[in-house]
Amino acid sequence: MRGSIAVILVKLLDRQRLLLALLDAVGEPVGHTDFQKLLFLYTQECEAARGYEFVPYELGAFSFFRLR
Repeated sequence: MRGSIAVILVKLLDRQRLLLALLDAVGEPVGHTDFQKLLFLYTQECEAARGYEFVPYELGAFSFFRLR
């Protein structure tokens, strides 16, 4: 059980690093919707194993995992 918790924590840290790296790459304040779209495009184009899952939503792709 402890091993699986450690794996989850490492993945959360990787996700947090990704979010911070994307914000840093933009270099300026970005709104919630624009950031959600940027994260979607990044995961579709640059990640072999997608760290976020997206569903169709009112303004485009949406990830509930980003809210955590």
